[in-house]
Amino acid sequence: MSAQAEAKKNVKKFAGIEIPPDLTKGNFFFLYFNTLVMGMIMAVPAIIQPAFLTDIIKIDQAFAGSINGLLQNMSQIATLLFVAAIGVLSDKVGRKILAFAGFIVTAVFFYLMSQSNGIAAGLNIPAGLPRRFAQYSVFSPAGLRNLTIFHRVCS
Repeated sequence: MSAQAEAKKNVKKFAGIEIPPDLTKGNFFFLYFNTLVMGMIMAVPAIIQPAFLTDIIKIDQAFAGSINGLLQNMSQIATLLFVAAIGVLSDKVGRKILAFAGFIVTAVFFYLMSQSNGIAAGLNIPAGLPRRFAQYSVFSPAGLRNLTIFHRVCS
């Protein structure tokens, strides 16, 4: 038997994946611990979102459940669509560059979100229009006809 075949025989495997000899149990513990922590952090918006919709945005309680479900489903679909593409991109350009770009994009959108009232006023979007649109459009396309803004466009 060759030395290479002997070395290949002694390599530890986990779920069919060869584990490099310099990895320790601590590496695996922190990998799974970080996954647990990130999973808990990612669940926070799903917990806060219903209260945000009804208390801050003032969406009617009758529509809050369907809007909440729609937003969470859209989030999951977007995650499924972008995970593979972002993985390929990170392999090509590097994870640090992609993470830095993500931080910059997040900062820009947080700033724009803080300025959203001024942006809407500058674009002549009436106050409360997104809320009314969300109430009438979710699972009820016929309800769009009840919006006053669509009377002018659709009539």
